Amino acid sequence: MKKFVAFIVAVCLVCATLWSCGVFGHFTDVRADLPDLTSTQMKSEVIHALGYVEPVSELRRLVFKIDGVIGECRVDVGTFVKKNDVLMVLQNQSELAAVALAEMELAVSTSERNQLVAGAPAFQIKAAADKEELLHEHVRHAKKQFDRSKALFDRKSLSEEESDRAETDLIRANKSLQQAVSELEHLKNLVRPVDQAVVETKVQRAEAQLASARQRLADTILTAPFDGTVLEILRREGEAPRMFDREPVIIFADNFKLRVRAEIDERHVSRLRQNQKAIIFGRGIGDAIVDGQLTLIKGIMGPKTVFSGAASERKDLDIVQVLIDLPPDFYAPIGLQVEVDIQVEE
Repeated sequence: MKKFVAFIVAVCLVCATLWSCGVFGHFTDVRADLPDLTSTQMKSEVIHALGYVEPVSELRRLVFKIDGVIGECRVDVGTFVKKNDVLMVLQNQSELAAVALAEMELAVSTSERNQLVAGAPAFQIKAAADKEELLHEHVRHAKKQFDRSKALFDRKSLSEEESDRAETDLIRANKSLQQAVSELEHLKNLVRPVDQAVVETKVQRAEAQLASARQRLADTILTAPFDGTVLEILRREGEAPRMFDREPVIIFADNFKLRVRAEIDERHVSRLRQNQKAIIFGRGIGDAIVDGQLTLIKGIMGPKTVFSGAASERKDLDIVQVLIDLPPDFYAPIGLQVEVDIQVEE
């Protein structure tokens, strides 16, 4: 024990001697002579993350709006279609019949309205006007006969019976003329506002019924929401998709425009900036190294969904998703897991 204590004391004496000679100070001066590593390259840092390839349009899981039985599938997996092209059709014979019936009801209502608005036929009005003119002549003749008979009766040259007959003929001619005038006015003003309102309401109801029938028919047809490719068909002819389970019948996307959705854990969120450079690599794309650019940082945190399987990987941290645009000539299967290095500045 005494030897060990003596050894410790000797070592302390040697260190004190060296310090007094400036040996340690010499080492300190040499360290101070090293270059100042303050370049941008030394201040940069790489954030490593996992992500997966997805279309810019995102995956669309297409469903029908109504229940039914699939009657026709017009596409195959890998088919490229244009926007509004028909993908699938439910059995829709009843909907087609309903549209045809609604179209006929609208045609009938429209004809009734046009007939009413047109009023009386022109030839009928012409005939009533001619009749009125003829009766005017009858009245004029009856009035002349009545004046003559009255003069004769005053001179005692005409019997009272004949005078009364002439007066009756004049009254009858006036009544006929009044009736003809009323008939002509009726024909000229055949369309009443209340009648026109009734037929207009009938037409509007028929139009609404037709629109409803066409919408029900459209709901039996599944169309492409945009230009893209059919990635998967999950239901076929004879199967019955139901609204309550909401399982898609077709998975659809525009796989010509791809990007990477990566997950950055919460420790690095504060260093993310839009337009930062990113490098995409991984065994799924072989030896390729793809340059990308961070274009969107989501404003909400969430649980981790992409895992590497490493024993040291932490699964309890929340993440924020970022979107990285890729070159237009890049192609990979949708859903392929890749690794991402994002270059950040301290």
